Amino acid sequence: MAGNYQNELSSNLMRMKFMQRNNKRSDIAEDTNNTLNTSQNYGAFQISKNIVMIPSYVPCKPLFELGRMSFRNFNPEIEKLYNEQYTIYEQSLAKNSENTTTTTTETDLSAEKDISDEELARRYSTLVDSIGKKLKKKRSSSHMNQASPMQSSTSFQPFKKKKKFLKPNV
Repeated sequence: MAGNYQNELSSNLMRMKFMQRNNKRSDIAEDTNNTLNTSQNYGAFQISKNIVMIPSYVPCKPLFELGRMSFRNFNPEIEKLYNEQYTIYEQSLAKNSENTTTTTTETDLSAEKDISDEELARRYSTLVDSIGKKLKKKRSSSHMNQASPMQSSTSFQPFKKKKKFLKPNV
């Protein structure tokens, strides 16, 4: 009996509908895999002929860090900011090409600043004031809670009554 063992399914079993469906599925899957593999390889060879590799990043337009990008006038405000930064960048390139030395002047630094020195000083002073007020409130409340033992015996601190549930009058 061991010698009569069959590795393949019988022809009657293969002719049944559920087996035919499985065969069709496996054939279709194999065909799609074959076509994808051949088309990917063929397409890669075709594309590689059209690609020109340039090892330099110089011709690329510089990307500025605005946090957001806009293309084809989708967000005109952001594109306006981007164009302004690009003109500043082009002007700095023109200045650098005229001056071969790499020295930074006060005008270059002021063009790169987002906030002027006066504005920064004003904002810092208001920030210090607001944080000072906040800490003052915390200090005063913590001093009230930490009364000395001499004061606690002589001073009277009333206890707040706990509010109880009141039944509604019907």
